Amino acid sequence: MLGARVVGIFSLLAAVTAGSVALAAEKVAVVAVGATFINLNPLTHLVSTIRVMNNLLFDGLTKFDDDTYQPKPDLAESWTVSKDGREYVFKLRRGVVFHDGSPLTASDVKWSWEVICHKDNARIADAYVDHYVQIKGCREFHDGRAAGVEGIEVVDDYTLRVRLTEPYAPFLVSTAVTGILPRARYASIPVRALFQHPLSRAPIGTGPFMYVDWREGDRLVLKANPRYFLGKPKLDGLVIRFIEDPAARLLEFKSGSLHFAFFAPVLPEEFNVARSDARLSAKAYAGVWNYFFAVDHANALFKDLRVRQALSLALDRRRILAAQWGGYGIIANSPINPALPAYDKKLPAPQYDLSKAKGLLAEAGWRPGGGGILEKDSKRFEFSILSFAGPSRTMAIVYQDSWKKLGMDVKVETIDFPTLWGVRFHPGKFEALSFLWPSGFYPDPAVGLYPFLCANSRSGYCSHEMDRLIIAGRSTLNPQERVRIYGRFQELFAHEMPFSWVVSPGDLRLASPKLILPERQNDFLVMKAILGWDLKE
Repeated sequence: MLGARVVGIFSLLAAVTAGSVALAAEKVAVVAVGATFINLNPLTHLVSTIRVMNNLLFDGLTKFDDDTYQPKPDLAESWTVSKDGREYVFKLRRGVVFHDGSPLTASDVKWSWEVICHKDNARIADAYVDHYVQIKGCREFHDGRAAGVEGIEVVDDYTLRVRLTEPYAPFLVSTAVTGILPRARYASIPVRALFQHPLSRAPIGTGPFMYVDWREGDRLVLKANPRYFLGKPKLDGLVIRFIEDPAARLLEFKSGSLHFAFFAPVLPEEFNVARSDARLSAKAYAGVWNYFFAVDHANALFKDLRVRQALSLALDRRRILAAQWGGYGIIANSPINPALPAYDKKLPAPQYDLSKAKGLLAEAGWRPGGGGILEKDSKRFEFSILSFAGPSRTMAIVYQDSWKKLGMDVKVETIDFPTLWGVRFHPGKFEALSFLWPSGFYPDPAVGLYPFLCANSRSGYCSHEMDRLIIAGRSTLNPQERVRIYGRFQELFAHEMPFSWVVSPGDLRLASPKLILPERQNDFLVMKAILGWDLKE
């Protein structure tokens, strides 16, 4: 029973943490995730479920409000912004300590942000670093032309001045939310060694929970931080278990050994059954993922807009949503978070029209050839869809079946996620791709749009007008003007189709009825609100 689980879990902690003092905790939540972590260092991670852990182990200078997405104080108790939007002065909270007991100072913030800009940090190749290159001197430091980042200045132990190269509207809800590490414990480690270093597996942060143990492929164990600056959490501990199989997770829920699952959706049919099971609590959250397909715009097959339009028209999105996710979710024809004011609700959903799709392909010069496969200039319309295991591959098969009806010879290639993201998702290294976009994670529209700049394009698509709109949207500080700019951006995106959006399924989650969760619109925000979690006695 869950009532007896606490003694067992913390007996485990005593066993796996040699020399540790036995804990007398009473409330330990057990949470499943569908994939293991790469590491737990917020300064070096690329794309990983570590993003889920950020608010458990770390804090940023700011955080964003769960309802309005506006910045709120976190490690910084206040800040001022210059009229031109280029300078921020942060006043840090006094009395904040890291998990090792050392005090947080402005020097820790400066060092942490400089690590992100460092040339030996693999994260510099990740699109997320785009936020930091807005800081004056980040590029120069990365290129070896400066000994530090000029735009980060320690005024005193509790005051930090940051200067940007240009106004950057999402600065306070993107850059400033990154976790901070203690310089004294990490600065002696070469940046190139940080990714694999033991202190990236057992990190020291300021967050509400502290590292206890990590068993690869099994579980991550955390305990409450008794000195957390916002007060000790209601929970005494968290056990994050890595359970990939949905059926195994369901059995664990029914046996009472799981309280929640994150990044680990339940199947629609199981979700519907669970709603009438007293042992379970079932909730459908707004989805944070928007599924899409991309094509290599550098590939001659897809250069003609009519071809891209035909691929989109061949997808019956409502049927796909019903068949794959039980009808839970929406069709969101935009890369922007639907919860944000900048999301254009008036933008029509993509049509399903197989006849029109075939007509467009005929206009583009494609005619049925041998075996019914389309041909043009003696070239067959054949290509592969790149995917990774899980929903990406499932959707790739859906696309394959739909596009075969157009007369295309389509294959599905499945590889591991790190290779897909880090190596293959670049012009000339794939033909088509099945992927999902984490729009629900983005607190500001500018945060997710940098991959669509010509300089960062992963699909080979380049539009100078789109570049202009992206830069204008992130550089403009007037909220109404930003909404107007992003409206035009979304119209252009829907017409040009750098990516083609398919469905944004709801996140179907199970929980133990003994777990008290704060009400939030999606489960990412539920996890972020960890201080509101509690267990019934």
